[in-house]
Amino acid sequence: RNPTGRFGKPEEIVNMALYLASDESSWTNGATLVVDGGISVNYF
Repeated sequence: RNPTGRFGKPEEIVNMALYLASDESSWTNGATLVVDGGISVNYF
């Protein structure tokens, strides 16, 4: 079950990709960023 009750939209996913490709993410390293709308909460 997905906590948000729906699948993600492409434009919601692309925002993370754009962030990671930008200079704003220069301090982001060694991190796992899960963009799944909360669905992984069911597995932990």
